[in-house]
Amino acid sequence: GFAGLSVVREIEFDCIKIDRSFLHASITLRGAEIFKGIVELVRSTGCDIVVEGIETEDQRLTCVDLKVDLLQGYHLGRPTSADLLRHAVRQAEAMA
Repeated sequence: GFAGLSVVREIEFDCIKIDRSFLHASITLRGAEIFKGIVELVRSTGCDIVVEGIETEDQRLTCVDLKVDLLQGYHLGRPTSADLLRHAVRQAEAMA
């Protein structure tokens, strides 16, 4: 859900998710500076950073360059159930 910046000051978080709209706006110079600033602000809190809405390789690379902790989006994989994910992990472990 949505939360204003004052919540970051008032509540201790382990992880903060950055909305896809900030990433998608980063195609402009101003949008890129705002996105970078948000990532730096969140990093200064000591929280892990999740960016949602990764839909292209360029977006993924932008996040990698900014050392974002966790990425989420269709470019990386479609949503799936926990059961299917566990099954895929077991299969991968069995092949290793």
